[in-house]
Amino acid sequence: WVVRTAPYDGAYFSCTVPPGLATGGGYTGPVNVRISLNPCMTDSSGSGECVSALPFTIQPVTFYYASPVITDLSVTLGPLTGGTLVVVSGTFFHLRDTAPLPAGYEHLPVLCKWGEEVTTGEHVPADNTVLCTSPPCATPACLGVTLDQCPDCMAPVRLEVALNGQDYTGTQLTFSYFKDPLVNRLQPTLGPTAGGTAITVFAVGFGDPCIGCEGAGCTQCLEQTKCRFQAFDRVVDTPARCLQLTDGTCDRSQLVCNTPVAGALRGNIVSLDPFFVAVSVSTNGQQFFPVKSGGSAFNVNDPACTTTNTVNCAFKFKFYEQPVITGIRPAITAGDGLGRITITGSNFLNVNDLRCRFGTTDGSKACQSGATDSILPCAFDGCCEGADDDSAIFVSTTTVICPTVDLRPTDPTQPLPTEVRVGLSLNGQPGPNDYVYLRNALTAEVVPDALKVYWVDSIFPSVGFNEPGTRVTVTGLNFGAFGAEGDVQMRCKFGANIVVPNPTITVDPVNYQNGKIECTSPGMALDTAAGKTQELVDFGVCLVGSSCLYVGPERQGDNNNFEYTRIHHYTQGIKYLFYQAPVLDSLLPSLGPVSGGTHITVAGTGFFKTD
Repeated sequence: WVVRTAPYDGAYFSCTVPPGLATGGGYTGPVNVRISLNPCMTDSSGSGECVSALPFTIQPVTFYYASPVITDLSVTLGPLTGGTLVVVSGTFFHLRDTAPLPAGYEHLPVLCKWGEEVTTGEHVPADNTVLCTSPPCATPACLGVTLDQCPDCMAPVRLEVALNGQDYTGTQLTFSYFKDPLVNRLQPTLGPTAGGTAITVFAVGFGDPCIGCEGAGCTQCLEQTKCRFQAFDRVVDTPARCLQLTDGTCDRSQLVCNTPVAGALRGNIVSLDPFFVAVSVSTNGQQFFPVKSGGSAFNVNDPACTTTNTVNCAFKFKFYEQPVITGIRPAITAGDGLGRITITGSNFLNVNDLRCRFGTTDGSKACQSGATDSILPCAFDGCCEGADDDSAIFVSTTTVICPTVDLRPTDPTQPLPTEVRVGLSLNGQPGPNDYVYLRNALTAEVVPDALKVYWVDSIFPSVGFNEPGTRVTVTGLNFGAFGAEGDVQMRCKFGANIVVPNPTITVDPVNYQNGKIECTSPGMALDTAAGKTQELVDFGVCLVGSSCLYVGPERQGDNNNFEYTRIHHYTQGIKYLFYQAPVLDSLLPSLGPVSGGTHITVAGTGFFKTD
């Protein structure tokens, strides 16, 4: 071995290690090392030849020939500001010398090399890993990473370690620096305390948050990709997943994560009121964004972000106790939609995304914007922007009005439903706890027939005189849904004219028997002076009596309860034609045998072709 440093104080000197001792070098393993302070004694003749040698030290020390190789980095990316802790695993890391040294001496430190930047690492004997903390990066490549020019760009550097403080590994694994992501918004911004709501975080600067997920649906991310829900010192993290684009790659502007059960975030406060938490996101499991200028994450007591301000603020998510549905009225409706039902219960909130579900079909959200986002109703008409006839209406914490939907299956081969479950959601999301349903008070099971549904298939005849009295037979499905009360509750509608039952007269204007409804047509005034001899009208039946026509607020924030003829529980899609009775002028011939078979021609006015 070649002496590099002569002894200064008699305590140490250093040597340069020769190549491995195996033939050709490359030996891996331990060797014994001995030293001699005077390995050569010359004779007195001055020839310079060694005549005797002092012995080398009897007790050797061990030197290991080994070339450590990094096998894994626990984290492969972090912000330009540094501070990311990387756990480095590899081979021969257990050979790091930790033996005690004489007083005043210590082993050379473990070094971590980030490109050309060197930091001190820490060897962990328990699992033979090395801990390296990324330094701030100010290289030209790092300075070139900007969100406006290239939001998904990162600056990779090689990360190597020197277990002996001198010789670095040559594995060439990379660690990538990224610019702090800029979070833009959350969708949705509220969900039940039972958790399970899928929220999407929109941002720029995620880089590739789900490296290697292509081809696997982009649903699985690195273990470090997660969302954080924080309320003061209470923190819960949940895994995040990517969304897949049409080309099979991950959408680098979105991450999706499910909300946790929120009991731990509420703390020891006994309350059923909604509460807020701050949401942040991380792609390395350590630094969460958005972040304050000092490096700490935004918390629930910081100013909230809004649609117009997304910088230097906290993105807040509202947890609410799940609503409970206790009643539905009326509990029967036409399957074509256009009606409204009233849902009663508790814990309802006046939020934009309030909506109802019938079976698997969702109704429209209450508002596009403008709801109070609280337990308070809108104080004036128009405070709920974007509401229409299909939008849910918040009345109070115990009452919501839901427009019914067209329940006809999109697949015409499927049967028409005769009963559906009824649900309510405050955020319109598909999570397991986002919708609540009417449940049986004893078994707590969802009531599958919470709303019964009826349909009209056909009527006969579909034409009749404009004078009253044509008896129309209605064939359909589930007309008996109201049981014994069906006769009294049934209505027939010819255009704007509604026919109601009257069992006290010989021929009841509306009668139900043998699964069919019979209606007596009303009269229809025709403007014959203007040459109008026919009138085609909508025909429908309704089974809910006085509730057939809707009476209530027209929109969210409307405090007036009026009857709206366009909102009703009558069936749709069937037409009935009123026509003026024809006038007969003559028959030719006008006589024939009693055996029949005579072909006659009828002449007159007002005849027309029907189906």
